[in-house]
Amino acid sequence: MSEYSKVSWSEGMFIRPQHFQQETRYLEQLIRRRCHVLRPYGWGLTHLDVDRELLATRHFGLRQCAGVFEDGTAFSLQDGDGRLTPLPLTPAANGAFVYLTLPLRRPGSIEIAASEEEVPSARCRTLAVATLDTHSPQGGTAEINVGKLRLRYTLGMPGTPPSDLALPVARVTDVDAATGAQLDELHSPPALVLAASPSLCRLLVEAEGLLSQSAEGLAGRLRAGLDTAGPAELLLLQSINRHRLQLQHINQHGLHHPETVFQFLLGLVGELATVVTPAPSMVGSYRYDHEDPARSFMPLLAAIRLYLGGVHERGAVLVPLVNGGDGIHFAAADDPSLQHGKLFADAAIILAARADMEADTLIQRLPAQLKIGSGDQIQHLVNAALPGVKLRPLPVAPRQIPFSPGSSYFECDRTGPLWKQVQETESLALHVTGEFPGLALEVWALRG
Repeated sequence: MSEYSKVSWSEGMFIRPQHFQQETRYLEQLIRRRCHVLRPYGWGLTHLDVDRELLATRHFGLRQCAGVFEDGTAFSLQDGDGRLTPLPLTPAANGAFVYLTLPLRRPGSIEIAASEEEVPSARCRTLAVATLDTHSPQGGTAEINVGKLRLRYTLGMPGTPPSDLALPVARVTDVDAATGAQLDELHSPPALVLAASPSLCRLLVEAEGLLSQSAEGLAGRLRAGLDTAGPAELLLLQSINRHRLQLQHINQHGLHHPETVFQFLLGLVGELATVVTPAPSMVGSYRYDHEDPARSFMPLLAAIRLYLGGVHERGAVLVPLVNGGDGIHFAAADDPSLQHGKLFADAAIILAARADMEADTLIQRLPAQLKIGSGDQIQHLVNAALPGVKLRPLPVAPRQIPFSPGSSYFECDRTGPLWKQVQETESLALHVTGEFPGLALEVWALRG
């Protein structure tokens, strides 16, 4: 007998629990088979809310989570349902994935049990709930038994996922007794909608910003005189404006499937490659990975930045940083490789920073704890606890700067006496206080 065959109902038959169980299996399989062909990658998360307070205690837990496992089993963890037991995290978990797991459906096995000890392989546990008779005003409530999915958290190293159905909801980067647990902010779980992946949403906002900046720049050039604009610029502006508005719509509600948006950006890259010359080779460059969608988008975003930067002169200069000791770094503006005179006099200075922490935290803390001044004044500013050159966070990276995943960008305020000293001495120095794990800094000078 097929496990998923339809029940042959007939009048006068002796109905047993197996009849209803078989009918349920038939209907579930019918839905799975019908939905499976509607779209590729029809599994993943639709909502994810990590409990950040638990991370400080070196535990992992979810406030809310919903989605569909790869076998088609839908689930929803809400506050009212009772949370899962938090997962303790130790330094041994560094680099590991946190999976939300569910026992596999096995033919001929018991699916519902009163406890895990009774049937370890059961997918559901029995739960008594008071249920209202919604078809009769006088019906009242009655206690019935329902089956609740046996979800739990499991650790697994890359390449060795759990044997059960598993969704990688997070990746641990560091567990420390003092600071708690840190998660990989670039990791994105398999998602059915963009809103379930904050890291992917940030990348798409970045892409929208790139397109907006390029559209404004190109439109300004065209307004200066259409006779001076070539057909390539007109086609480029047309493509950028179309994709910018579509991406704006996608970012507004976050309900598109990541793979659909991946196709959309592939089309944008293809159009840019047609207009921008010379175009780098794209053969085999872009592949969608549903288990970590955000990392699939990074090469696309890098290509978009490269193509858009190829239309205009980049005008971006990376200024080397030299360690001067005592936490001070000097920007080597006199490096022969720069071949630019008076770099700080006529260029916007951009600071690119990344660290092993949430981007919002870095953006909030770094301007207050990073002191910037001229090379001969920085030590005095540090010793006297005086403020340095102000930093202004940028919503997106300047188009001229190469894409760097996880980086945040700041612009130096070029007004005031402190910046005048930087210009006069043609020297710039940095000093960071406080804890910024894995902090990496780059100084860029933008001309024009």
